[in-house]
Amino acid sequence: MARVHVAGCEPGRPVSRIALYVKDSIRERSPDLHGSLVKLLGGSFEIVEPGKAEVAVSVGGDGTFLAVARELPEDLPILGVNMGRRGAVTDALPEDLPIVVRRLMDGTYCVEDRIKLEASIASESYEAINEFYLNRRHVGSTPSYTVRYNSDELYSERMDGLIISTPTGSTGYNLSAGGPVLPETARSIVITPVLPLTKVPPVVIPLDDGPEVEVESSSPITLLVDGQLSVDPDAKIIHVRQSKYRLRVVRLRQIHFQHLRKTLCS
Repeated sequence: MARVHVAGCEPGRPVSRIALYVKDSIRERSPDLHGSLVKLLGGSFEIVEPGKAEVAVSVGGDGTFLAVARELPEDLPILGVNMGRRGAVTDALPEDLPIVVRRLMDGTYCVEDRIKLEASIASESYEAINEFYLNRRHVGSTPSYTVRYNSDELYSERMDGLIISTPTGSTGYNLSAGGPVLPETARSIVITPVLPLTKVPPVVIPLDDGPEVEVESSSPITLLVDGQLSVDPDAKIIHVRQSKYRLRVVRLRQIHFQHLRKTLCS
């Protein structure tokens, strides 16, 4: 079988060791299914700890994929098997598993590099795969957000919140708030206002190794990371830059804007 060639996608290698993650609710509600998954994958690969694996396999939905990917060792590729709803960041369905096994064993897949974001607030730092969502912490007057790029002010406007999204996350909160969808491998981010009092458009910004975005709020904020971690920082200024770590996603097929197609079909 020919190798998969996708622009921006590194050809894969034959896999013999995987790290397997199955969503807890699947283990609890469907023990037979969980056993079948382990039997199928364990019969073809050695199931090992992440530090010894060549590929991680996440079985669940987008939330499971994000939680697993956040804890993986640097540069370990991850393949998502969707047993949730939308599956925007996953690449296979349970019925595809025999094909998945063969493709991993043969090395007929590719690994796509995607950016992650790092946010610094005072002395703390956080990493996001999808997005950072800055939201006002207290009910009251609408706060102002001042957005700067490389120290140049882009705007200072009143709004409920602000979404800073990666290309991977551009089909999530960002799209719901009216932001554009970016190609998965783009080296850019999108900053999307949430309920601004005046018309403020989303802005797409290139984010290479150097540039960073600074956001200053006029009142205390809550920072939501990938929709899974909520933080109430003391500081009102946040700095966002491209993380030095990558998200490495296993791709089995060449479908551009796959995350958009899945979002629209869900």
